[in-house]
Amino acid sequence: DRIHVALYHLHGPIPLSRRVPVLENMGFSVIDERSYRVAPEGAKDAAPMSHHDMVLEHSSGGAIELEDCGVRLEACFLAVWRGLAGSDGFNKLVLSAELDWREAAVVRAYGSYLRQIGTPFGQVYLAETMLRHAQVTRDLMRMFRTLFDPAGDKSRASRRKAVKPFIAAIEAALEAIPS
Repeated sequence: DRIHVALYHLHGPIPLSRRVPVLENMGFSVIDERSYRVAPEGAKDAAPMSHHDMVLEHSSGGAIELEDCGVRLEACFLAVWRGLAGSDGFNKLVLSAELDWREAAVVRAYGSYLRQIGTPFGQVYLAETMLRHAQVTRDLMRMFRTLFDPAGDKSRASRRKAVKPFIAAIEAALEAIPS
């Protein structure tokens, strides 16, 4: 299962060394790439524009359902590109755990907090663990949203009640993980 991704960039080509790491940190393997110079017809003074056509696979070999995650993936790429989000393994959660880039940033922040309080696990290990247990990560983020979404109109007690199924699912999943 491969997808084609087209990137357009004003003012010349984007080096592979800038594009590929961002995509790999989002959970892709870049299989093929072709770059083209694009110039508007009749516009001699127009700034050079590049079109990068890339073929990607899910790094796990799994299917990529763009109908489900295309908008989230694009938003994540653009957030990283614009400097609004980090580029690390936590971004793989956008593809595998169905998080958006801001939710991946929340998980990244919790990982950083754990390091600050003395947890011996590094960010790479934490990101890989959250990815390996994507359903638990997804349920944790659903619980986080339910408890802390300012747009929610539920009382504190009803929010706490609403997260009980998530807590039960997380506890069951954690019980099933071998030590």
